[in-house]
Amino acid sequence: MSQKLEHISIEAELRTTLCRLARFGANITDSHSCFIFLPPAFLNRQSSSADELLIGGYHSLCNDILEGCSIRNGSGLIGWVARHEQPIHVSPFEHDSRTLGMYREDRELKSFIGIPITLRNANGKASSGVIACDSKKSFAFSKLQGKLLADLAVEVSSAIELLLSQVALQPFPSWSEFITTAEETVTTLGVQSIDVMRLRIDNYNSLEKKLGSSECVELCQQLYRLLQQSLPPHFPYFQLPNGDFLIVMDNMMSSFYKNRIMALAEHIQSAEVPIALAFNRVALYTRKRTNASLEHAIGETLFNDHTLSDTGDTEYEHRRA
Repeated sequence: MSQKLEHISIEAELRTTLCRLARFGANITDSHSCFIFLPPAFLNRQSSSADELLIGGYHSLCNDILEGCSIRNGSGLIGWVARHEQPIHVSPFEHDSRTLGMYREDRELKSFIGIPITLRNANGKASSGVIACDSKKSFAFSKLQGKLLADLAVEVSSAIELLLSQVALQPFPSWSEFITTAEETVTTLGVQSIDVMRLRIDNYNSLEKKLGSSECVELCQQLYRLLQQSLPPHFPYFQLPNGDFLIVMDNMMSSFYKNRIMALAEHIQSAEVPIALAFNRVALYTRKRTNASLEHAIGETLFNDHTLSDTGDTEYEHRRA
């Protein structure tokens, strides 16, 4: 549990850092507000759309900010900056402030500037966030202020990379830690509310043959890292030496997280060879097995590569992401 709590503290530290940098951006530009928008993956959030930006941090002189607001990539001024990865400066700004997507009420803004933030995910793929400032003063942002914001965008990118690298380096829990945390979860939720899920990358050999060992290992590590980050703190997990991934979870959420894992695999998979995942899910407590042994349930999730049996308690799925 301590590893997960540490991960949560890093995420909180990231948001605190982004708010601090947004405050600095507002100060160097004498702005009314300064916002930092990022793709959902950089904020440890799953999104229904890959082309979406979420507010990561901001500083404003008003209380009309929409907390947790999102902007579609390519939509409006901020979306345009992210889509084209080019800065934009609008002065005079002659629109209702609400068209920007961050305000509840019109703030009678006079100028706006947006600067792209170049980001790279764990797989090295580039994407863009946005740092945006607005002003209620009649004069436009100066070239110097624009240059300072561009420099700040580089610092934002570096800060994100540094903090998220700490998450990437978080070790998986030991077996004893996993069992201890799993037993605490069973006690908290009750034996009748627990599922044990095992998953694996079922076409690893094909992936390695097609992509090569280095690229295949990087792809699989990225999937497991994103899986680790996407699970809530109270779901214990463990990666076995053979690569199988175990999760102890609330059975009301099993289908939801199975679909989320499939979405993660689809998001990062190679265009050449899709990732095939196999799932095996077992209820901790059933009418046939009332002793609710965690070790026994984990053993029942073992994959049978030759004969797939359906006992009614076990769910086996072989799906292509």
